[in-house]
Amino acid sequence: KNRLSLSYQPIVSFENAEEARYKIYLELTDDENKPQTMDKLGPVAVRYNVMGALDKWTIIRGVGMLMEMQRAAVKPPILFIRISPNSLADKEFFDWLKKRLQDSRVAGQYLVLEIKEDNAEDRFEETKQLRARLPELGCGLALSHFGGKTHSERLLKELIPDYIKLDGSLIERLAKAKDENSRKAMAELSRQAQGLKTRVVASGVSTAPQMASIWQFGVTLVQGNMVAEAGTRLDFDFKQFAG
Repeated sequence: KNRLSLSYQPIVSFENAEEARYKIYLELTDDENKPQTMDKLGPVAVRYNVMGALDKWTIIRGVGMLMEMQRAAVKPPILFIRISPNSLADKEFFDWLKKRLQDSRVAGQYLVLEIKEDNAEDRFEETKQLRARLPELGCGLALSHFGGKTHSERLLKELIPDYIKLDGSLIERLAKAKDENSRKAMAELSRQAQGLKTRVVASGVSTAPQMASIWQFGVTLVQGNMVAEAGTRLDFDFKQFAG
């Protein structure tokens, strides 16, 4: 019924104005034509095993946008696209993705597959296999909603993702916390990530105190409404934020 659409939220680098990145969000309009995010609908779709099809729809549209930009001789941005446990469990997913990129002639370096940390833990073996094969395509891997959990450090060391996206609630706690242990734990996580050449993204940043709290840990990639809200176009001016 043509109710699916995409929105794009910039992931800003405060170091490099040439680095353009967007997180893609899938939206579904209801009977009153109001957009609904997948935060609540996603778990239902996963339960009924239809989220994998929606993952593919999102990837197809995202890759299509990259194709159009390449044809227009515009340097494409890097797109972060979340995949669900349905896709992790799909043994055909990697081959499907490989063919999709080959057919489109889009370089895999412009695509980062994003997996929620808890999903990576629940489906660790599938995530590990996917991580091992993604370099064949040049694609990156990001673990989102990351940090502050008992398995965070182990997943970082065993999967060595290209990016970790710090959980918004973790950033909020850091902004408010007077607990030195919380700050030490965050500093250690950042240090380990940097040692593994894993980029750290602060996501869900919506207030100035949150923004201020991440600087001390060397985090220079930021996503959230404090920087820019999600929109329907890939036309954000990244140069305005680079130091």
